[in-house]
Order: sequence, then structure tokens, then C-alpha cells
Amino acid sequence: MNPPIPIKDFSSYLHYFTAMAHQHCGLDGSICIGDSWRIIGKMRGSIRYPAMWLEYPELKHGLGNDGDTVLPEVRCALSIVGGVAKDDWEGQDNRLQECQQIIAQVIARLKRDADLNHFDLGFPITAEPLATVMADDLYGWRIEFTMARHQWNVCFEEEVWVGLDYAGTDYTGIDFDVFENFTIQP
Repeated sequence: MNPPIPIKDFSSYLHYFTAMAHQHCGLDGSICIGDSWRIIGKMRGSIRYPAMWLEYPELKHGLGNDGDTVLPEVRCALSIVGGVAKDDWEGQDNRLQECQQIIAQVIARLKRDADLNHFDLGFPITAEPLATVMADDLYGWRIEFTMARHQWNVCFEEEVWVGLDYAGTDYTGIDFDVFENFTIQP
């Protein structure tokens, strides 16, 4: 198996889970990434099932052990879903079973990659059933989890700022008139 992809930023986060979808035999590379509107749009399109739905992450920023590095805790959510005819009760149960096995393997893969010291994985991870939540013919499981202490850290980069000296007090070239009517509401 290929080593896990280091998660350094949003792009590598997407790449990590895309690679995971391609590496799992049950998913065969079928993945949809985005917010709920994108996922709903793909549901009506050409997506193959079973599929991984990867939601955009939420980033909760904290400080690293050095006290200087901004280190986000990445809050993730993904689902494994499959299509079944609306009145096929046995097929729905079978699809839930199939998707449960895939999502259990996704959790195991996340744990394996975490154990290789690529990130900290927050446990417990609860899998919630998705049955007719978005469409009559889609069934599966959704998990939420956190990833932290990975390579997705942010250090201050002086070169991306204009008008700052090392103390951060040089406001040369900034037009403060634009803030004239700016107020902060309690």
C-alpha cells in the first residue's frame, strides 16, 4: 500500500481522501466533494455508487506546542452511500450493510494513518445511518471526526503582508479613512 499523503493544506486534504476513495476496492474511486449543494447536484448526475461524500472541513485554530505555530484542528465529515430502489426493503438493508463495512474500513484506515504519526485522530467516531435523508433511493452511513497535529500548520509569513515592520506597528501606506464608519457591535 502506498504511504499516506501528508495533509498540509486544503488541497492535500482533498487529495488524501480522493486517494482513499480510489484505493478502496468497494468505492472504485467514486467520490463527491463539497458542501451539501454540490453533493445534491452530483446525486442527480453521474456519480457511481457506492460512493464517498466528503464534506468541506471545518478548521478550529489553536497553537502548537511551540506557542508560535497556528495549528488547525480539522473537523471532518464524510458519508458512504449507495443507491437502492425505494420499495426494496431487503436491498436497503443489504446496502446499509455494505456501506457499513466500507465506512468501518475507512475508520480503520484513518486509525492506521494516524498511528503512522501523520495526525491525531479524535475518538470515538460515531457512524450515523443515512436512510432517505436526502433522496428516496440513497442509504449509507455518515461519520464526523477530528484530525489534529498534522502538517497543516500555519506560520506567520512576513512576505505576504504589506506595511508591517517586525514589531507589527508600521502602518505605512494604509488608508485608515476606510475604517471611519466602522464599529464593532457587542
